[in-house]
Amino acid sequence: MTLAQLSERLGTLGRPILPTGLSKIENGERRVDVDDLVALALALDVAPNALLLPAEPDSGVEVPLTAAMSAAAGEAWRWAIGLQPLVAGRRAWELPVIDEERMRESFDDLMRFRRESQPHGAEPPAEYRELMAMLGEANQQIARLRAELKDRRS
Repeated sequence: MTLAQLSERLGTLGRPILPTGLSKIENGERRVDVDDLVALALALDVAPNALLLPAEPDSGVEVPLTAAMSAAAGEAWRWAIGLQPLVAGRRAWELPVIDEERMRESFDDLMRFRRESQPHGAEPPAEYRELMAMLGEANQQIARLRAELKDRRS
């Protein structure tokens, strides 16, 4: 699609941007506000996230999110689509989990993030509950192994 064609589409959507303005956006010489972003996404028939993030989430590319924070492309995508929060550049479940109580709190934080980031009424996938059950079992096994090691050392 040419810049002239894109400009024409944007005009029909009620957000006209001249081809010269589109060229400046493309070259990083013009900022894009939220209204521009939504109109461009509509005109290009993509979700706004597709214009903000790398096309390949598993590319390993570091995506600058603010002047002080960046994330790997895959993490940025999972955050942008409401699957996981970013906590100081780390996934919530990478933060130290000491006991089952804290693990459940981390899970509850993740589910809260998903509820607030997804359309109302969207249910979290069953695999998250299954994962948390598996993590709970693994945590119990680790606790048993630690106790056994402690007993052997005594």
